[in-house]
Amino acid sequence: MDKGQIDEIRRRVSLYSLISARVTLQRRGQRYVGLCPFHNEKTPSFHVVENQNFYYCFGCTARGDVFDWVQKTQGVSFREALAQLAKQAGIVLRHKPENIEMQQKREAGERICNIIAVAEKFYRDALLSTIGTPARAYLKKRGISDECAQKFALGWADKDTSLFLKYMKNKGCSEKELCEAGLAIFNKEAVSEKSNNQLRARFRSRITFPIADNKGRTIAFGGRLLKQYTTIAENTGGSRTQFVPPKYLNSPETSLFVKGNMLYNFTRARAEVRQKKQQPVLVEGYMDVIALDRVGFSSALASLGTAVSEKQLELLWSLGDEPVLCFDGDSAGEQAASRVVIKALPLLNESRSLRLFFLPKGEDPDSFIQKFGVTHWRKRLEKTETVSEFLWRLELGKLRLAGHVALQNPEQFATLDKALQQHTKSLNANTLQKHYRDFFKDALFAERRKMQSAIQNKIYTSSKTLKKQVEKANIMHFSNDEASRLRNLQEKLVVALAKNPELWDEYEERFTMLTLPDDLDATRQALLLAYTEEAGASNIAHTLWQSGGEVLNHIAQKSNSLTHNPYSVKLPIKKIVDNIFAALDYIETVNDLGKTSPEAREQNIHWRDDARRIFTQQ
Repeated sequence: MDKGQIDEIRRRVSLYSLISARVTLQRRGQRYVGLCPFHNEKTPSFHVVENQNFYYCFGCTARGDVFDWVQKTQGVSFREALAQLAKQAGIVLRHKPENIEMQQKREAGERICNIIAVAEKFYRDALLSTIGTPARAYLKKRGISDECAQKFALGWADKDTSLFLKYMKNKGCSEKELCEAGLAIFNKEAVSEKSNNQLRARFRSRITFPIADNKGRTIAFGGRLLKQYTTIAENTGGSRTQFVPPKYLNSPETSLFVKGNMLYNFTRARAEVRQKKQQPVLVEGYMDVIALDRVGFSSALASLGTAVSEKQLELLWSLGDEPVLCFDGDSAGEQAASRVVIKALPLLNESRSLRLFFLPKGEDPDSFIQKFGVTHWRKRLEKTETVSEFLWRLELGKLRLAGHVALQNPEQFATLDKALQQHTKSLNANTLQKHYRDFFKDALFAERRKMQSAIQNKIYTSSKTLKKQVEKANIMHFSNDEASRLRNLQEKLVVALAKNPELWDEYEERFTMLTLPDDLDATRQALLLAYTEEAGASNIAHTLWQSGGEVLNHIAQKSNSLTHNPYSVKLPIKKIVDNIFAALDYIETVNDLGKTSPEAREQNIHWRDDARRIFTQQ
């Protein structure tokens, strides 16, 4: 690069004009001041010094010039920022002469882009033709309209790939070029020597998803196999065999496509973040991205089926200082989140972090929105976990998996403290490291108080107090069968929350995560839908009766009706709900104890005795 031209661009491009397009700035003497775009703050600490062409934040220490601003806010490289600002300044860049190797590499990359563009057109046309009928039926079933498919340039790679290969060859693409672009491979185990090294298309019986680079150029594809093609016949070694191909398949890495350096839907998400100020959300797959876009969340991205890399984290932070990472709510999701967080810790600082969103078990973003609605999705996004909260829960969960329902001795506290200190040491930002230490110290102190209370009362609340709570909530007035008792607890909770909309905001998340039988779960979903759609309190019961069916009739027989108090004791309804949740938590604790090792069960024999006395008395 010509240093003189770079300096000239700095002089010509107004840093104030660039930043004020995104940040509201007020003049203070020779400086401009505003709220920092790189971290959340209420008091302005972001300064722009126009005559010296630099900005600085006293809150998070973000700093730079016009080039740094474009790179950080748009997620582009220095070369891309330079080209953009040169065009804005009206300067024609003088590039250093390329050597032969550089020229060949650039020309090869351009050729691959052209070949992939031809393939993209073929796939898109195939989707709209008769051979694309199965793919269109699948997309329609998933709620993806023709307009949505066109927006994401979806296509179809048919089982019979001869048309594709013939089309590409007629467009001047050689076999070698098709392989270099990741569109075809040679079958090295063909039926006969005559057909040895026969070319075959990489994508077969798949819906295709174009993958673009940060410039918006399609450089690869992802493919989703349809269910009816999950077993494919293959000619190998002179015999015909069956094999099950992977559900999702990406292009192989090429000179242009490196999976760990890219995110699916990055260029579109970047534009949406700028225009709508949406929060970037990283999900698992292409279909999740499209499902969220369909309901207005256009800032979703996917990691191309690989573990999230440092480069991908940097791309996310170029879109926002606290992107959300979405994971499945099972143990695999927890493990994936753990790997990402541990990798991200050295990269965190005061101006960038992560938030973690765990879906209910068995749900993906698409099914979650279909079941609970987009409003509930928005609310859950507002209640995501911070990195520090996740690490605390992660390490505490490891101790509980080892058989410790609650921390009970100094050795367990030492184990937890050591693990948390190791995470804290991974942070490179000194100020952030201090606040993580403070957070974990406070959490350990609160947990230690719980232990002291447990020692004094045998459990977090004494058995005597808990028994009174149970009796006040009128939850022991049923049969001796424990399952029946648990069922009555769950039914009363559903009724109480249905009858009292004012409690919904406080108990919504806890109620959503509660394990319920299938029929009560269906009633809960109806209740979630009723509140999510902001139905009036008078309409809640009507909505439930329409969708709850026999379940609500059964509950009503025990509780008289949704319009009468189902409790025989005159207590505030919030207290009743708290008591029911307390009893359900206690049952879960007892069940957890039953799953622990013999040593842990022996150590906690008094807990089981207390539980047995409480939950077997009439």
